Amino acid sequence: MWRNRPLGLFGHIAVRIVPLVALAFAVIWYGGIEIAQRAMKAELHDRLKEAAAVSTAGVTQQLNTVIDEIHAIAANDLIVNALVDIEARDNYLPPYFSSLRVLRAPGAKIFLLDYRGRLIAGNSASESFEGAAWIEVAMSGQPMQTLSLLGLRVAIPVLYSGMPEGILYAQIELEQFPGLLEPGFGRGSQALIDDGGWILYSTDPEFALAGSVDPLYGPDEWLTIRTPIQPFPNITVLSGEPVESAYAPLWQLQKIMLVALAIGLFMLVAVIGITAFRVAAPLRNFGRQLVEIGYSEDLGHRIEPTGPREIYDLAEAFNSMAERLQDTTISRDYTDNIIASMNDAMVVTGVTGSIQAANAAACRLLGYEPVEITGLPITRIFPPQNCRPADPGKLPTPKISSNVESKLRHKDGHYIPVVFSSGVLTDRNGEIEGAVYLAQDVTIRKRAEEETLRARDEAEEANRAKSRFVASMNHELRTPLNAIIGYSELLLEEADERGDSGSSEDLRRISLSGQHLLSLINNVLDLAKIEAGKIDLDIETFDIAAVVHEVAHGADGLIAQNGNRLSVRCGPDLGAIEADETKIRQILYNLLSNAAKFTDHGSISLEVDRQWEYDGSSSVYLRVTDSGTGIAPEEMDGLFTEFTQVGERKGRRDGGTGLGLALTRKFCEAMGGSIFAVSEPGAGSCFTACLPAGRDTGTLKVAAD
Repeated sequence: MWRNRPLGLFGHIAVRIVPLVALAFAVIWYGGIEIAQRAMKAELHDRLKEAAAVSTAGVTQQLNTVIDEIHAIAANDLIVNALVDIEARDNYLPPYFSSLRVLRAPGAKIFLLDYRGRLIAGNSASESFEGAAWIEVAMSGQPMQTLSLLGLRVAIPVLYSGMPEGILYAQIELEQFPGLLEPGFGRGSQALIDDGGWILYSTDPEFALAGSVDPLYGPDEWLTIRTPIQPFPNITVLSGEPVESAYAPLWQLQKIMLVALAIGLFMLVAVIGITAFRVAAPLRNFGRQLVEIGYSEDLGHRIEPTGPREIYDLAEAFNSMAERLQDTTISRDYTDNIIASMNDAMVVTGVTGSIQAANAAACRLLGYEPVEITGLPITRIFPPQNCRPADPGKLPTPKISSNVESKLRHKDGHYIPVVFSSGVLTDRNGEIEGAVYLAQDVTIRKRAEEETLRARDEAEEANRAKSRFVASMNHELRTPLNAIIGYSELLLEEADERGDSGSSEDLRRISLSGQHLLSLINNVLDLAKIEAGKIDLDIETFDIAAVVHEVAHGADGLIAQNGNRLSVRCGPDLGAIEADETKIRQILYNLLSNAAKFTDHGSISLEVDRQWEYDGSSSVYLRVTDSGTGIAPEEMDGLFTEFTQVGERKGRRDGGTGLGLALTRKFCEAMGGSIFAVSEPGAGSCFTACLPAGRDTGTLKVAAD
């Protein structure tokens, strides 16, 4: 029995927290050591670099000082004169050289040689330098200095009247380097190494031994850094520090951190144990009281909140839940009362598919008494399409749906339009135990919808009748107007011949008014034809460029009324197109007329281009641009709407019914094209009509809008 019991609170917390905390401590320890090690390495590197820089600068200064002193000796007048005063030099050179010393290298050997390398004088035993390679370099006027196992060698040309006449040669042996280089090295272990790995000098024999090829240190024993010196790039200063002394603080830090983390982990386990004990006591008390309430079924019993805040809040939450359960009636009578008060019909079925319950609204809607509807199969009132087939003897489960329009069957057999929702009732295990159906009677709404549809159909039919009437009045309206215009023009010609200026002006007004009225009637009739579906397109092949120039020439008077200028540009290879030439002319005239009306003393351009597609088809673009008043952005949407004028155009004295652009769009669409416009207030507008350039000939009927 005890083996199957779960872990206590302490065990749960310890098993889940202690390993994570231990892992976190290990990561912290490792990360801290890694960071400290990197920081210490960086600090050691900087320290070695600083020591190397100090030593490099010091050694360079010592060597340069010696070289500068040798240069000064080479420039001494006694040395220079000795090369040309051959007879007298034996009198003063020996005493001079016997006392000649280099300040920082007293043991330095110094020799004066002639241009062939023959010894003239020196401060030590004579040597033979004939044939030395550096003689030729020095006699070319270039100083030469080397630093190697042989020591420091300096050969400086002695110039007389700017020309090399001899050589001052100085050599400092390795034995003299301690006195020469020691002042230049900084603190720590330092060594001077050539490019062959030879140790020329070392401040610490344990670090490096002078005269040996390799340093004595091992790769794991010392930290080192190399720095070249000037003026000898082949020579480097090697600075080092023992690893043991360098990393001693880090190893000490590792031990301290390890002990601290172990102590922290132990303290954590102790804190967890104490906390678990203090938390478990009120939890055990809480559990005992819950068992007592379960046995007694006394929802009026309250638990005394104790312990930590979470346990206290848990007890308060339980007391609040018990109070709400006590105040809330969850009996079947209460549920039935809610269902009975619903305005929507509700039907509940069981696993056999028979109706188990129906509220009063469902009984009223379907015409059943409660005792009659109970036990009926659900398919008696619901159409079969609203239920999925089920296994024999099982519930015909509903299709899960919401707000679906359907019909219910009344007791007398007629159907009632409803909006219904359905769902499946399941038990705690997810097994189906029934279904619920909710339905709302929408008979009144359906009648209203039918009336609305009937009224809409009647209005559309009346509109079509109006359009058919207007379209059929083409001859009846235009004939008398043409007669009025013809007689007025005839009378106008006679008045002009008689010189009757008063009658001429009146007759001219009659003619212009008649023409304007005829234009309006033509537009209205065209629009009515389009709406009635009776407009015909006469598709033919014609030269588009010729039509464009003819329309532009015919619109010269209209363009000039407001002092405007018209420019026409036809693109290359326009050729012939297949379209309704009359409609093309009317489109161009409408666009030019529109531009002329709303442009004062400005410019209007008419451009025509043809664009070919990959499949061999092509389109023609008719573009009219003006510098007029422009159109506000918020008014662009109504630009091609019938009987609509936008912006400043509403108040212009030029008149108009607002049909020109609307007809232009419909003509373009009738020929399979489109039209669009761009405009900027105060800067002008640009209208572009795009039409297919190739089309089968024949008469095309346009469907009513």
